Amino acid sequence: MKSEDGPSFAMSRQLIRQEGLLCGGSCGANVYCAVEAARHLPAGARVVAILPDSVRNYMTKYLSDDWMIENGFLNPSEEDELSLQWWHKLPVSVIAMKDPIIISSSMKCQTAMQIMNDRNVDQLPVVDTDGSISGAVTLHNMMRKVTKGQAAAQDPVSKVMYNQFQKVSVDTSLAVVSKMLDHDHFVIVTKGWQYYEDDGKPAPREMYIGTVTASHLLAHIIAGPHLYTNGVSDDKTVGSDVESLKSCDNES
Repeated sequence: MKSEDGPSFAMSRQLIRQEGLLCGGSCGANVYCAVEAARHLPAGARVVAILPDSVRNYMTKYLSDDWMIENGFLNPSEEDELSLQWWHKLPVSVIAMKDPIIISSSMKCQTAMQIMNDRNVDQLPVVDTDGSISGAVTLHNMMRKVTKGQAAAQDPVSKVMYNQFQKVSVDTSLAVVSKMLDHDHFVIVTKGWQYYEDDGKPAPREMYIGTVTASHLLAHIIAGPHLYTNGVSDDKTVGSDVESLKSCDNES
């Protein structure tokens, strides 16, 4: 029997909270599998589960509600402060995002830099030949690589590509996205679609929808719930607020 990360971490947190056992992720996996196996045993059967690790290596991971939410293992609690906000259950798709801009990993750094200047963005998602997102080129990461002599203008962007980015689907709640933006500069939004190979076998794909930053989210919140009519927002108003926030950032 195999346990996925989600139920394993949830069981570890339950053991800590209810039993006072400072156990690690492997403990959660073992106990979760033991509980599942016990469901198929006769009444009175005895089950032994080994707890092989401690919580020491997980202090900044599954013990944190924020980390669990950011990685999709936990939904924001109904008691969470964010649940009191009008926007927290709305999907990220309500945010007014600019038209998608994507590049290939073979594009030269100089060309990518010119595109970022022309389009007034500081990150560009990089896609593979099948359309899936393999990373992102950011202004900060490119500057760091170039100034250290680790990349040059004519090098492909694959040398400066940033792989540690957050990616969510269009129906991810704004509460979850806001948690991510506490630590990340941007969140990439995608939508899944079904692609079929020539032999008729399904091959799931993802499509880049847009990028959400703290400015986007803040503009949406400041605009307020009055923008909504039957659950649809006035994108023009939100979009103009985003530009205003960016202008303030540039002036400061």
